Formats: sequence, C-alpha cells, structure tokens
Amino acid sequence: MQKKHYLGLTKMKLLPGLLVWAIQLIVGIMWLVETWSSPTDNSMRFYIAIVMISLAVVFFGLTILGYTPNRYATKLLINEEDFWFKPMMNSKLIKIKWKDIRYLKVNHDKLQLQLANHDKLITYKTSGVFSSAAIQDLREKAKEENIEFVT
Repeated sequence: MQKKHYLGLTKMKLLPGLLVWAIQLIVGIMWLVETWSSPTDNSMRFYIAIVMISLAVVFFGLTILGYTPNRYATKLLINEEDFWFKPMMNSKLIKIKWKDIRYLKVNHDKLQLQLANHDKLITYKTSGVFSSAAIQDLREKAKEENIEFVT
C-alpha cells in the first residue's frame, strides 16, 4: 500500500503568497497606467512597470507550483519496500529502501537518516513542512521495520 504526502500544502501558506502576488500585480499595473498618462518621457518608469508585472506573473506561477499537488511539489511517498522523498521543487525524487536505514529523524522541515552501512548522518532540508499524518506514517513504518525513529 502506497501513501503519498505533499509537504507544505496548506491554505495558510498559499493565501499570503497569492496576496503578495496580487499586490505586486496591482502596483505594477498602477505604475504602468500612471506612466502612460504622464505627458513627460518616462521610458525608464515604463520598463520598471513591465518588470514588476513580469515578476508578479512569475511569482504567481511559483506560488501555484509550490503549494498545489503537482509533479513539481515537494512530496513523500511511502510503500512497503522503500520510500521516495522529494525535498525541493527543483530536485529529483530520492529513493531509499527501508532495509538500508538504521536511524530516522524528522523535524518540521528536515529529514535526517543514517544508513545501515554508514555512520554518517544524511540530512535533507525541504522547502515544505512535514504534516502530522506524514510523520505518523513514517513512525509506524519505522516501528514495523525496527528503525530508530525520532521527532
């Protein structure tokens, strides 16, 4: 049975991002309208307005990609033999087998693990946040696999 958790997908994080996007877009449009209505040559102000509107569009795209379930979102996939972890939007999925793990620690935005054949701790910092359901599923699977689990 596979369980999928998206990290950091909450409306409380999406709404401020959309609010910042809307404010930046409105300011950019107001700046553009003011520049067009002015009788003097304001070519530099025109370029600044275009840059502000462009950045608002890019910020909107990143907000939607970061806080909606899609293939770019940070995620955690748990199944019987291994788990897959994607810590950042621009990173690849990392596959780790349960039998290879000796120690597992989860903070709100960090996953630390120690492999069975190494003494070194591996730390993955994520751009999302582990939900309590994701932590609980990791805890249950770690207990089932006799892995030391710390939160």
